[in-house]
Amino acid sequence: MLTPDQLAALRAAAEAATPGPHFVYIDGQTEIAPNGPATKALLAHIDAQAARIAELERDAARYYLVRDWLVAQQKGFVHYIGVAVSEVLATDMPTDQMLDAVSAAIDAAMEAANES
Repeated sequence: MLTPDQLAALRAAAEAATPGPHFVYIDGQTEIAPNGPATKALLAHIDAQAARIAELERDAARYYLVRDWLVAQQKGFVHYIGVAVSEVLATDMPTDQMLDAVSAAIDAAMEAANES
């Protein structure tokens, strides 16, 4: 996996590169060296994958928070997320909006829990 510093160096090299194609000679063999546009495309793909990973990590965190809340409810404990989600579920909004609202309520409860 590339570190943030390595990605920054790649971005700087891609910005400074000319379109090419560029050829390098290694041990008598001609090789095509990466050029700016190709490197930028690769970096865009890396950025898209990083965004997807972050989204999946948020989804996983929500799952674990809700799972823990359900276990706490079964054991008779009161949990901070219950109120926020209950308020959303008590509305008559369409399901797709409710799913987003529940996710937002869970995210807010997670942030509040991290701040306390």
